[in-house]
Amino acid sequence: MTHNLIRRFLGAGFASMAVCLVALTFALPQTASAVVDPMAITGTITNSVGGAKVDNADVVLLDMDGEWIDEFATGSDGVYEFYYLDAGTYWLEVSAPNCETQYVSVSYDGTNKTVKDIMLIGLALAFKGTVTDSVSGDPLVAAGVWVSDPANPESGFYTDTAADGTYEIYAPAGTYDVYADAVSYSASSTVGVVFDGSTAITKDFALVKNPLAFQGTVTDSVTNLPVEDATIVVYDAAGDFVEEAYSAIDGTYALYAPAGTFDIEVMAESYHDVYVMNVTFDGTTAVTKNFALVPPAVTRVGGKNRYETAEQIARKGWDSAGDKSWTDVTDIVIANGEAGKEADPVTAAGLAGAYDAPLLLTQASVLPPSTRRVIAEIALKNPGVKIHLIGGTTVLPDSRWNNIKAIKGVSPLKHRVAGDDRYKTSVEIAKAIIAVVGADNLNGFILIAGDNPAAFYDGLAASPISYVNQMPMLSVKKGSMPDVVSKFLARADLRDYERFAASGSTYIGSVPAKGAIRMATSTNRYTASTQIAEFAIEWGMTGEQDVALASSLPDALTGGAFLGRRYGVLLFTDSSKSIQSSPKSFIDDYSSSIIDGWVIGGTSVLPTSQETTFRNLIK
Repeated sequence: MTHNLIRRFLGAGFASMAVCLVALTFALPQTASAVVDPMAITGTITNSVGGAKVDNADVVLLDMDGEWIDEFATGSDGVYEFYYLDAGTYWLEVSAPNCETQYVSVSYDGTNKTVKDIMLIGLALAFKGTVTDSVSGDPLVAAGVWVSDPANPESGFYTDTAADGTYEIYAPAGTYDVYADAVSYSASSTVGVVFDGSTAITKDFALVKNPLAFQGTVTDSVTNLPVEDATIVVYDAAGDFVEEAYSAIDGTYALYAPAGTFDIEVMAESYHDVYVMNVTFDGTTAVTKNFALVPPAVTRVGGKNRYETAEQIARKGWDSAGDKSWTDVTDIVIANGEAGKEADPVTAAGLAGAYDAPLLLTQASVLPPSTRRVIAEIALKNPGVKIHLIGGTTVLPDSRWNNIKAIKGVSPLKHRVAGDDRYKTSVEIAKAIIAVVGADNLNGFILIAGDNPAAFYDGLAASPISYVNQMPMLSVKKGSMPDVVSKFLARADLRDYERFAASGSTYIGSVPAKGAIRMATSTNRYTASTQIAEFAIEWGMTGEQDVALASSLPDALTGGAFLGRRYGVLLFTDSSKSIQSSPKSFIDDYSSSIIDGWVIGGTSVLPTSQETTFRNLIK
């Protein structure tokens, strides 16, 4: 997983400061005293040019994962201070006008104040000039000007023009490409410009305004009311950004661009994005394109039983158009969905994710009509579709396989993933995932409590993470790590991967959870599911635009694969009239981000009143 700090480095291109070598002094921690000094880390920021103290330097304190902790702006004395910190090592991100941004690590022992003085490398005025309209000669306000190293285009220095169209950029000596751009104008550039480190180069730009290319109105598809502040973006055939515009209070927009064929994307908060492909502008006549954005919705996905619910989930997830096309569905994962046999399907979401396949349920004694129906439709559209059976012949007999392979279009090659017990089966599922995606592409392992059905809810709440992140789920016992799981994780190519425990210590004790990061701590399934969702969102494992509510374990067995495919989260409630407080608070907190809400199961297990509350929360 890419940490925020790494993203800061990678995303620093065209920022007003660049990451460079630093000059600093480090003073040892102060002598310990009887009372802990609340000041933990302090120091003075100076400029390498003349050694002056830097006023208004921005000092950001980050943890070692790059997460923001605190921030301090220096005064005229250049001093920064951070108080009441835990012992540990931190990052300092220090930036100031006309200086290179610097990242410095600093340690604090939890007792003695640490002093870290930092000298920023001052930059010289390298480029200056004016950006104007090529026809009128009027200055362009807030035009973007940036310079970059031709050998590293993603790194450079950026500024906006002032009210009179002028700009100044400070940079070290070097050879640069210089660019200028403005909304509704074509970009202009000069490459290979040499700055000697002392004499500023004057570079003026006269930008050519693009013609009006696209115009129209953005509205709500339900109310027909205008949508303000929608972003309309056009991309060229290579997928590169060309231009953007924003809708006004009345929903209208005007976008200027050169002649060409473009793809258009329209985005607005709390609405589904809209994509229109291959729209041609001839360079003269503006194209009128109106957009009706779909607002948030809550959809119930359920059937008369768990097998029909699994069928409906498969249809919503892999045949969303509802036309039985089942596009690119080349694999199907099937597990026993009967009461008492849930351990296998709970861990199956990861394999479904490896194949991007729907997860269906069967009984040991009969292949349910709903399951047969889906397999037949998929096989008709995708002849040779492969079936992956989860569990041994006791829970999924060969007679069921015989029923399945008799369906026209199903591949005759049987792939059974099974072990002697649920722990061995979870390991075999993990091996099957690795066979598809490769060990190098795993993102860790999720430990679930295989010996307590009450903890299966936690496993299902974590199953979308398993599906979308190539993170196999392994069953463990409360007080021990089964030998088969322990030996598997000890493999040389797997031992260094992060482990995550889906449950708290009540279900997964300290022995099997040793070295694992807990996703949840609560024994309450409703609270635990929201803890897992929050954890996944914070770690970038899933998003918050798709949120599902379920109350029944059988109905939720295949929901994890569905939510994983949609990069969403699965929450649990009960069958009362009201949504449980934890998932309700989660939905309320993320209401502005949720685009699709899902209710899994029929009204007998999840009443209409909860569906209505869900819908009202995200309006």
